[in-house]
Amino acid sequence: MLEVINARIEALYDREHTIGHAYFMSLKQKPTLENLANIFKNSLIPLLQEYFYEDYNKIQLVLGDHLKSRANKFIVDEKLNYMSLFGRGIEIDLPELKYHIQPSAFENPKSYIFIYDRNKNEEND
Repeated sequence: MLEVINARIEALYDREHTIGHAYFMSLKQKPTLENLANIFKNSLIPLLQEYFYEDYNKIQLVLGDHLKSRANKFIVDEKLNYMSLFGRGIEIDLPELKYHIQPSAFENPKSYIFIYDRNKNEEND
């Protein structure tokens, strides 16, 4: 999983910002989903937010979320409906999507597996 994450970071940013294995060393003593979730929530996601200046589209690419079903995404995107907010005649650049972190994904083993294993068939969830 870490190799895939790092290959994606290297492609989107640079080699100097790849993730070190030290973030995951606590899994050696406590190999639980809860521990992995804490690593992602408290270390990895904030680090990716910093690296990519909160460009959640790139963070989704690093985590493979662009290929996952909604239930397995760490970062969920939703289309914004500006017509319902402002009506017609908007002539400024506005983002098309808004993003939020999905807490339930951290407790789902498939969210992690689908980072690196695209051969799994999510339709069989």
